[in-house]
Amino acid sequence: MVKVSVVIPVYNKEKYVKEALESVFKQTYKDIEILVLNDASEDKSADIIQEIIKDHPEIIYINEKENIGVCAARNKLINMAKGEYILPFDADDILDETYIEKFVRALDDNPEYSVVYCDVKYFQAENYDIYCNFDEEKILYFNCLISSSMFRKKHFEEIGGYKKWLNDIGCEDWELWITFFEKGFKFYKINEVLYHYRKLGDEACRTHIHDKNIDLIKFLILSHHIKTYLNNKKFTDAFLDSSFVDFKKIKRRSKKYKKLFNILLIAVIVEFVLIVGFLLSFVFFALMGGGQNVA
Repeated sequence: MVKVSVVIPVYNKEKYVKEALESVFKQTYKDIEILVLNDASEDKSADIIQEIIKDHPEIIYINEKENIGVCAARNKLINMAKGEYILPFDADDILDETYIEKFVRALDDNPEYSVVYCDVKYFQAENYDIYCNFDEEKILYFNCLISSSMFRKKHFEEIGGYKKWLNDIGCEDWELWITFFEKGFKFYKINEVLYHYRKLGDEACRTHIHDKNIDLIKFLILSHHIKTYLNNKKFTDAFLDSSFVDFKKIKRRSKKYKKLFNILLIAVIVEFVLIVGFLLSFVFFALMGGGQNVA
């Protein structure tokens, strides 16, 4: 079995895909397979990939005629992958040449961990380092890991992969890490800057799409992980004062999610009533038990 599968969806990345792939070819760790999916790019991405494949025929290549979205693309590639470990990689970023070697060593040496991540350097439109730290509290409120963290394929399959309901709005990796956390899987950090994230300034970039849709993203993640959020001590206050998500904005912007919004509110109320009921019952029986002991 191949140790690592690098999966790379490509959509309109003609300017960067060659440099991204070259950073994979330069890896010091060689027991890898590379899977690339051109997601019906409207630029010359497909032509550039075909030229690269001439020198690297080992690349497994899929050329989609219709756009299927990043979640479906990653799921499709990972389903085909033969590697024990999966590295999702964005077609406009760059890996340090020791990236895969160090990540594989971390997973091999720490079998109790499922996901490995590192610190990140932003470059191009902005230039600075991001120090990532997984935290059981913080992961519910914002994404504190890079999308190209490496994980065990068997655990990815166990949690059901990337969710297609985030296909067009982003943060599919954030939801993935929350699901890993819910299942009790552990996260391991390599304290080095090994990933170079290309920060683009145009409105078509995924970061801009994330920022534009962040309230809707939070709302959808909350609605699919409501028990996890309700079990979080800080969430009730954040929910009530709308510091987690602006629900009024969601209702104004998207009639599509109005029904889901109403269901979420009902679910929160029901959960609250059940919790209060349980506490009152506990107090009642405690008092009744106390009275019997006195008698």
